[in-house]
Amino acid sequence: MQCGVLVGTDVSQEWLLVWFYEQFRKHNPTCPIAFADFGMTSDAHAWCKERGTVFRVEGFSLCHAENGEFVFRNELWQANPLNVADVPPERQYLFYKPIAFAQSPFQRTLWLDLDCQVRGDLSSLLNLPLSPGGVAVASSGKSFFVKNQTKNLIFLIDKYNSGVMLAETDSELVKDWRALADGRFLFPTDEEILSFLMARHEVQISQLEFKYNWPVHFWGENEEALIYHWIAKEGKSALRKLISTLYIFVPRFPAGNP
Repeated sequence: MQCGVLVGTDVSQEWLLVWFYEQFRKHNPTCPIAFADFGMTSDAHAWCKERGTVFRVEGFSLCHAENGEFVFRNELWQANPLNVADVPPERQYLFYKPIAFAQSPFQRTLWLDLDCQVRGDLSSLLNLPLSPGGVAVASSGKSFFVKNQTKNLIFLIDKYNSGVMLAETDSELVKDWRALADGRFLFPTDEEILSFLMARHEVQISQLEFKYNWPVHFWGENEEALIYHWIAKEGKSALRKLISTLYIFVPRFPAGNP
C-alpha cells in the first residue's frame, strides 16, 4: 500500500510552503509528498513540482445554499450556512480540501495543513491501524447543532479538526465528504461537513491522539507531540514571528508572502 503526505495551498498561504517543507523533510527524508494547487502562483507551483507530485484542484462555482437545507441518506437536514459574500477569498480554499483528498495519488493519505510543524518521523502515524470507516482525525473540543427536518430533531455534533487527517483515500466517508463540499456554503468550513458525516456514518471512525495534532499556541509546548498545529489567527501570528527568526532569506513567491 502506498502511503504519503498531501498538502495544499492557494496564493494566500504560499508563505508557509518553504517552512513547512523544511520541517517535514528534516524528519522524513524519503516520505512521498503531493501538493494540491488551489490557485498558487506559477513560481510556487514550479517550486512544488521540484519536490513532489503536484496536481491542480479545479474549483467550483460558490453559491449560497437556500435555507441551508440538504438531503443526506433520504432525510432532509438543515445547517447554518454562510452567505458567500461573507466569506473572504482566503477562506474559500478550505472547501477545496475534500476535493483534493479525493484526488490524492496515494492509497492511504495523511493530509497536513501548512501551519502544521512536523517534529518527528511520521511513519507511526502513517501506519496507524484504522477502524472500518478508514478515517482518523482529532477532536477540536467544540460542537455545533444541525437539524433533521424530516424527524424534527436537533443534533449536537462534536467538531473535529481536519488539519491532520489520515484516511484510506477510497473510504466511503471521504467520498461523502467530497460530495457535500460541492460549492454550496452548507457549513462554515470543511470541518463541519466532515464532523457531520462522522456523526451520521454507519461505520466506526478512529480518533487521533492529540500528540498528532497539538494546538501549541493554545496548549503550550509538548515534547511528546509529533505535530504542532499553529491554528487560528493567534497561531498564525505567532508562526509568522517564528518563521521570521529562522530565515535570513526565504524564497519569495510573487504574491504569497506574509
